[in-house]
Amino acid sequence: MFLCYFVSNAQKYKEMINSSSYSVNEIVEEANLYFKDRDKGRGSGYKQFKRWEYHANRNMDENGFIISSYQNQKELERYISMKSFMRKSSTTYEGNWQELGPNDWDNSNTRGWNPGIGRIHTISFDDNDANHFIVGSDSGGIWETFDYGSSWDVLTDDYTRLDVRSLLISPQN
Repeated sequence: MFLCYFVSNAQKYKEMINSSSYSVNEIVEEANLYFKDRDKGRGSGYKQFKRWEYHANRNMDENGFIISSYQNQKELERYISMKSFMRKSSTTYEGNWQELGPNDWDNSNTRGWNPGIGRIHTISFDDNDANHFIVGSDSGGIWETFDYGSSWDVLTDDYTRLDVRSLLISPQN
């Protein structure tokens, strides 16, 4: 009986995370108590908790609670509505844009792995149209082309935050 009680209370911080009724600081305090005298090595769950803590500290509101998906959706809807209103009430200016480069990469010109051209994290091709594909990057969003890359349309300008890991074009739709 004692063992069952000990196991059920052993990782209270996980229950607190799932309940969404505790602040980030309350959860961190509970987790710190749990890990205080325990091994924090491989398989302990400590690394996973620290990842959660890192993201939670960046995704909490002014009261210290994690912002829910519902709240994010409402804020996005408010932003899109405001942006739509601003478009209707402002003047549109057209610029004369010119690409300045870089257009290629020479391994001798860089000290690191990143030559400064940008990084594509994922790409997906349309099985039904060789000219159609999409690309995604961590902070650059998702881009789509229908003319084999001659021109591109951004699909994610209305998102406030985006971490693109993988993309897929549906063969049916």
